[in-house]
Amino acid sequence: MSAEPSGVASLYLFFSGLFGIGFAVGGLIALIWLIIVLINTNTYLKLLIHDRKNRQNIMLVREEEKLYTDPEK
Repeated sequence: MSAEPSGVASLYLFFSGLFGIGFAVGGLIALIWLIIVLINTNTYLKLLIHDRKNRQNIMLVREEEKLYTDPEK
């Protein structure tokens, strides 16, 4: 009796190993992609929040200017 696997079993082990390695590499790529997307999303959200605060500040300044320069009052 031989301790080596048969031809079909060795092919199965070889391809299952390739599949496992491919799955691991794909998982790493997906993880890196997710990190990049989350970083960019966070940066984009920070820009949106900053822009909204600036717009609110500009509107508040304009409202205050109207109070002092409005000829109707």
